[in-house]
Amino acid sequence: YIIQEGLLGAVAYGEARLDDNISVPRRLWGERSRDWAATSSTAHFLLSHTSDTMRWLFEPAEVEAVYAITQHQVLGYSPDLYDAYLFFNTGLKLRIKAEWIKYMEGLVEYYKCFSGDKGTLFYNKIPGFNVKEASLQANFDDLPVEQLLRHQEALKARGARVHVKMLEPRSSVGGGIMPQLEMDAQQPPATRLMDHILNSIFEGKPVPDSWAGNGRLPTGEDGLAQTKIVCAIIESANERKEVLIT
Repeated sequence: YIIQEGLLGAVAYGEARLDDNISVPRRLWGERSRDWAATSSTAHFLLSHTSDTMRWLFEPAEVEAVYAITQHQVLGYSPDLYDAYLFFNTGLKLRIKAEWIKYMEGLVEYYKCFSGDKGTLFYNKIPGFNVKEASLQANFDDLPVEQLLRHQEALKARGARVHVKMLEPRSSVGGGIMPQLEMDAQQPPATRLMDHILNSIFEGKPVPDSWAGNGRLPTGEDGLAQTKIVCAIIESANERKEVLIT
């Protein structure tokens, strides 16, 4: 919603981490865990989700090239991680990274942050360590309280409990007040995407009433697009060069 409404302005850069506990490649599939992980990777298993999400968030922008690195130092039988830059045809640059060698309390850690010319959005969706908690915060350059309250109500209608704040940053040059939307750590359970897809089938239209205002639902074309991105990430890391998406 925050990106759709243009509250960040033109987003120029962002980053996302989707990391797994090291127990995933070692034990998640029981006795066949090592064999399964050896034929997969964090690019196939995790960055497929992340690249698909980035395309959805910034549609109609498309990824036109990637540059990625990988390493094989911990597991040995599967890449420890992939770290990639996605270059969009709008000039947007996003860094997406996924590793599965973390020793942490949680099974998954998922974090996103996007910076535009009018604000920054920070979303710690799934904390991996107990010292953190789930949180979302969006800070803006200049947004009147009346507009913040309107967006607060719109987000509330979508099930997100957010608070409006006008604060003075702890570290800023020249002072000033920073408008902010901050989401509660505890959120109601999210509706499964499958529910909306079923509604689309039942209603006979690509966007069902339950998903209205949230963009498109994914299609097979989107599945193909994220697969091309993942393949390019692997190729780029192996060849140590930028790879174009064709």
